[in-house]
Amino acid sequence: MVKVFTDWRPSSGEANETPDDPEALFREARRRRRIRRAWWTGGIALALLVAGVAVDVTYTGPGRPLHAPLATAKVHPYVNAKGFSHQGSLAVVSQDTLWVLDGSDRSVRKVYVPKGFTPLAPTISADGKWLAYLARRPGNNVVTSELWIANANGTGAHEVSGLAVGSLFGWRPSGDLLGITTETSVNYGTGNVVHPYPMATAVQLVEPDGSVRQLVAVPTAGSSPLQIENAEWSPNGQAVAVSTWPLGDTDGVAAVTAYPISGKAPTPWFSIAGTATLPGICSGCGGQNTIADLAGWWSKWGIGFWVYSSGANHNFDDTPLELLAAPGATPRIIGKTLSGGETDAISANASGSLAIVASTAGRSYGVGKEVEVCEHDSLSCSPLPGASTWTGPDNLTCPITDCGPLPPPGTAGSGVTLDPEWSPNGTVLAYVKSPEWVTPGWPSLAWYQAHKLFVWDPATNATRQIAHVSGISVPTWSRNGKDLLYVADDGLWLVPVGGGNAVEIEHPLFPMAQWEHIEQSDTISYYGQIAWSAQFSWWSPAMHPSSHGAP
Repeated sequence: MVKVFTDWRPSSGEANETPDDPEALFREARRRRRIRRAWWTGGIALALLVAGVAVDVTYTGPGRPLHAPLATAKVHPYVNAKGFSHQGSLAVVSQDTLWVLDGSDRSVRKVYVPKGFTPLAPTISADGKWLAYLARRPGNNVVTSELWIANANGTGAHEVSGLAVGSLFGWRPSGDLLGITTETSVNYGTGNVVHPYPMATAVQLVEPDGSVRQLVAVPTAGSSPLQIENAEWSPNGQAVAVSTWPLGDTDGVAAVTAYPISGKAPTPWFSIAGTATLPGICSGCGGQNTIADLAGWWSKWGIGFWVYSSGANHNFDDTPLELLAAPGATPRIIGKTLSGGETDAISANASGSLAIVASTAGRSYGVGKEVEVCEHDSLSCSPLPGASTWTGPDNLTCPITDCGPLPPPGTAGSGVTLDPEWSPNGTVLAYVKSPEWVTPGWPSLAWYQAHKLFVWDPATNATRQIAHVSGISVPTWSRNGKDLLYVADDGLWLVPVGGGNAVEIEHPLFPMAQWEHIEQSDTISYYGQIAWSAQFSWWSPAMHPSSHGAP
């Protein structure tokens, strides 16, 4: 049984290394840290732009071919600044370089990162003024990261020194305050083999000027040592939910607690002893030693968390999503979803609708996934119309000798729906549909390129395809609800929801060599799940015309 490593959880279809082998634990923990924190490095060679200098890159020709020569992409960066005009700020990590595209003056700026470090997880504040990002030495999945903050246009980058950053859980929903977890090195091992390993033990609040205030620190010594699983902001930004669980060989208590940023007394939401069980968590396991992996804190719904148990079992990523309606409420399972953190499996709107990617076939992203909408009043979930039915051409080929009977297009089970995202006013839901991948594992490039973009209107129950574009992942709304930014063919594209042509804004996100051989890569894909959202952050103004159009 594993009692220390937050990120060690047996994987579906993989040999489970013995928990008593410290080296095996470190290998698996490092792999899970890389996956769950979405610390992905990616690729765009923009070496011709000068560090720290704004360069106006205006594109006036047609979009690039879907398969541009690799040499061209390396030498000539594609940044469609004209197409991004008046669309706010876009921060993009590509090939160990962080760039900001500023739609107000159509400039592209390289953001400072220390030599030898890789930028990670850029995030722009809710008011569009600040950019936070992490910097880490590549090739080291254990050492913690540095925290850097810059102006949203990429200028004035400065390190917030003295912090061993474990994760960045984001800017406060209102106001300029950044939430992070920091880590302490804890010795772990058996017999004569003991290693230092960083564990999240504190939550810090950081001001843009670098001022730091500790919100909570958990004990790492004594009779009840703890570690932090993760943290989430409350919907109004007045508190932070923190999940903790016992460290080492203790049979302590796992808990979810809300800490007001004002410094007032915390509010316990949930706790469970290591010897107690939660029902319906997993089959064939004891259901004990619970870990609450926070999924979000939403208006009307309360706090949601994925629950693991019995030696931190990951439940093969068909992980129960529990909801706490109020402090002390009994958790209730709303559904089972992917829980690794690579993809966005949950989206909530203010009116009380929760969209989830229900999972019934393990962690493979292209099998047994469909978007369901759950209503707060009825506490029930229903799939979108045709959620598991693919109606377009299916040109995917079977990669193994005998794939067995496959549902033909137009029948239930022939498709998957993914990446739900409510519009800012919560009236329509964007999502992605694709043919089902024929076998569990890493899908081919052709599967990603088959994805289509749709919008569903709950008032009319009508669904329509957007722009007849292909290869779509992670649609992201502008704040005025008029445009969608999405990933396609390893680049970022922008399309007006009301009608019009999609235009490419930037490419590529990952190295093209990795992207074009995605089915052979475990660097940027995990069973088909790609952490696209960790590669970019978009802030758009609340009111502006949809002005990008076709260049």
